[in-house]
Amino acid sequence: MKIMFGHSLKRLTREGVKSLSVPIIALVFVILINLLGGIKSWLETQYEDTLDNFPVITVLSNLSGDNTDELEIDMRYINLFSDPDVNFSLYDFTGDIAMRRVLDNVEIPGHSDELFLIGISSLRSDDSLNPETGVEITFFPGYDDRVFSSDELVCVISEDLIEFTRDGVLDVTVEMISPETWMWEIDKENNPGITVEEGAGGSIILRLEIDDNFSIFTEIRPIRDEDVKMDMWFYEGEQYFRYYIEVVFFTIYPLTLKGEVIEGEPIQKDMEFTVVGTVSDTEDHLIYSPFWAVNSIIEEFPGAQQFSERLSVTISNNRELDAFKETASLSFPRTNPVFDSRPFAMTIMDLEFYETLEPLRQNIIVVDVATPFIYLLSIAVGFLTSVLLTRRRKAEFAVMRSIGVNKWVVFTNALTEQVLLSIAGAVLGVAFVTIAWGYTSYTRPGVFLACYLFGSVFASIGAARTNVMKVLRDRRE
Repeated sequence: MKIMFGHSLKRLTREGVKSLSVPIIALVFVILINLLGGIKSWLETQYEDTLDNFPVITVLSNLSGDNTDELEIDMRYINLFSDPDVNFSLYDFTGDIAMRRVLDNVEIPGHSDELFLIGISSLRSDDSLNPETGVEITFFPGYDDRVFSSDELVCVISEDLIEFTRDGVLDVTVEMISPETWMWEIDKENNPGITVEEGAGGSIILRLEIDDNFSIFTEIRPIRDEDVKMDMWFYEGEQYFRYYIEVVFFTIYPLTLKGEVIEGEPIQKDMEFTVVGTVSDTEDHLIYSPFWAVNSIIEEFPGAQQFSERLSVTISNNRELDAFKETASLSFPRTNPVFDSRPFAMTIMDLEFYETLEPLRQNIIVVDVATPFIYLLSIAVGFLTSVLLTRRRKAEFAVMRSIGVNKWVVFTNALTEQVLLSIAGAVLGVAFVTIAWGYTSYTRPGVFLACYLFGSVFASIGAARTNVMKVLRDRRE
């Protein structure tokens, strides 16, 4: 074997330029295959980065989808995103949650203009805080925008309110009107089994007792008037709770109610906010505080409704987007449903996400498909190159066979030259890729060499089976 390698090296050195075709071919193929590998690695990195970091936002709206900012999203729906223990919870899918509640009956000592206390759960909750509008928020040492996800009594104020602070504290008075109540009359004789209960925010709950273990109810908010009279139909049937009530109709009960409105009374609460930053280049007289802090303030007012005027969330894990949609569909329809008794619709802003992700996936598939074709082409090139190189040595192989050299020796001699030349080209290709792109892969060049030499084997077999008499006869002619 050592003699065979020595003979092959001497012959390759003697032929010089004629022997360069194989290394050049190997060099080009190694560079091409590594280029495809680098492109695929880059595409996969971009694909994974898009999956993990692309912000897919979900927005709640009314059913028609034309209002997302002036809603009254109560705690039942807020808890779907913030409480992991409620039914059909979306907590595990929720990343950043953006909510806002504005209180306008706000005063601070010495300030006579109208003030607004704005509860936000993140900077994304209020469009006026978008940096693209030129707004600048300066947080004091030890604080950042994460304070808005807490329930601390802290605030960021517009610069015009700095003079009203006291040792970093802002005294605030919040006023709310207690909810209106109604005194109801009901004809018990003609409406047996129906009771009237007080609901949240001045609403009433009508309950129909079917038997000792089963009752159905509906909640209504009457028209605000000094003398309210309402005629309605009350339905007996089954109910299914999915944050809305679906009724199967059996029997209809006529019901007449008469009520008198009792006006609510103003209630004031004094509190101290720690000022943790200022905001410039925005409207004056604004106080930004954590949404949950404002929510806790509202809790102190009897009968006050807790809600968010807007709600949007980013999906925490885009890989579970389909699971999020399936769970969300139990509580929210898409916009413009044909019919739905639920109050809010959900729009998932995932079009741009898929428009970014799909081309990357398609390009990865193209690279995956192209790579095997390159390897198949390597087999063909290895075969054709070896055939061309061994063809001009037919006479030499014929002489070797005529003097009794074994076919195996001729085969090994022909293949050894291909091995040496292709390895030399592959090494140069790997060196070029490493230096030029800082990318090193030995697997792909190894597969190329295996494919190339697989093709060379068939050409070398042909060389070993050279017909001695035919070659000598052709040379005499």
